[in-house]
Amino acid sequence: MVGQPLHEDLLEELTRLVGRPAPVVRDAFSRLLKVLLREVDEETVRTLAAFPMTAWQSIAPSSPALRNLWSATLSAGLTVEEVFTAFAVIDDHVRRRYGAEAWTSIAAWGPKFELKYVPEQARLGLGARPEPGLRYAEY
Repeated sequence: MVGQPLHEDLLEELTRLVGRPAPVVRDAFSRLLKVLLREVDEETVRTLAAFPMTAWQSIAPSSPALRNLWSATLSAGLTVEEVFTAFAVIDDHVRRRYGAEAWTSIAAWGPKFELKYVPEQARLGLGARPEPGLRYAEY
């Protein structure tokens, strides 16, 4: 099943399961994806890949990038419970689409994922990290 197209739209699923209007969910997802692709470093992702995304901050509470992941998603207007739900839905979708260890290869699929779900963000070149030498900048 790895690499097989899923016949579901992640944003539609998020909207339905989070229970908020589509623009709010889209904004939250956009913010989450922006932080995930630009701030969460490769070593952190590798360390946490075996665990659900909902547990990442609990496992690595001192990681500023993981705190930013939560706060960026919250700043779109979601409650803590809604952010938790969004993380669970996204984690489930990513693992079903890209495999159980999908987070370890986010550099390979992340930019395409962003282009599919947040095309305006990806087209503006926001998928590249501003600091030289950090991964995700080369795609």
